[in-house]
Amino acid sequence: MGRAICCGTACAQVCRVSPAVAHSMQMNKTHLVKRSAQIILYLAAGYLIRQKGLSGDPLWIAAGWLLSAWVVLRVGLAVRRAVVKVRARTANGVDLASLDRLTVEAMPSWVHGYYAIEKKIYAGCWRALTRRAVPVRAGFGVAGGPNGRAIALLLLLAAGAGAAALAWSVQALALSFWPHLLVQGCVAVIGLYAAIWVLGDRRMLAETGHSIAPAALTLELGIRSAAVVALAAIAECRVPVGDFKAHCGAQGMDGSQLWRVAPGEAPNVVLVLRADTLLDTMWFGYPRKLSKRYIALYVDQPQQFARAMEAALRAYDKASMQAASA
Repeated sequence: MGRAICCGTACAQVCRVSPAVAHSMQMNKTHLVKRSAQIILYLAAGYLIRQKGLSGDPLWIAAGWLLSAWVVLRVGLAVRRAVVKVRARTANGVDLASLDRLTVEAMPSWVHGYYAIEKKIYAGCWRALTRRAVPVRAGFGVAGGPNGRAIALLLLLAAGAGAAALAWSVQALALSFWPHLLVQGCVAVIGLYAAIWVLGDRRMLAETGHSIAPAALTLELGIRSAAVVALAAIAECRVPVGDFKAHCGAQGMDGSQLWRVAPGEAPNVVLVLRADTLLDTMWFGYPRKLSKRYIALYVDQPQQFARAMEAALRAYDKASMQAASA
């Protein structure tokens, strides 16, 4: 195993997630299992007590009252904690920032990553619908490929067709007016939510990209993935000629050792790492560790990116040798 090159703190900053939150999110699986087990236990206890209480046994009736009191107590304590937090956060007035902090504090830590990308999706969708200009940023874009636009269009059509099919199938159900209206509303919300995600994702891809610094390469693929890779870990940068899969076969590259960072496009740049490297990445807002030897990228301008990478690697090696000889 190679050195752990990628900096977790820097990677967390790329995705606007603090290291403490990133560490807590890694415990989400255990937390989910624990919470699910508690809910199942409460439901099972409630069902058992209700069935036994139908017989009129005073012990089971008392148990039912105790369980109800326990649930009410838990809810009351949760409400009390929420009220205290609301008063503390709104002591100097209410604004969007304070409401956002309150929302984050009210959530379990394992939801923070999803909440962060949800905000980016909604903001990106709004900027796309209002046709705001994409801000000019230093770096190399990743959203100009032909496949990405086609995939986004197909997803929008699929969302519309799926919502229409669900709405049509509801007609076959023998529902009265209000239940029928409720189901139709839910179908419309699902279709709208899917469309918001498609538009927001495309906008976030257009606003992000890869950038080269004197000591590190920052990879940003919208909300999908991100990482910061030290230049010390990169041996060379290649631009494949022809089919990417054929290039991998000709170079003897193991597919299991390759991390693909391409938004539905065929990779057109390959970074060869010096050894198997432990990468601290972000994947849809959550930390993810990968051990890879190659990184396959899609860049709108592969030749320019490769030249910039080679220049950065030469400058880094020169600076390293000067520092070693000093």
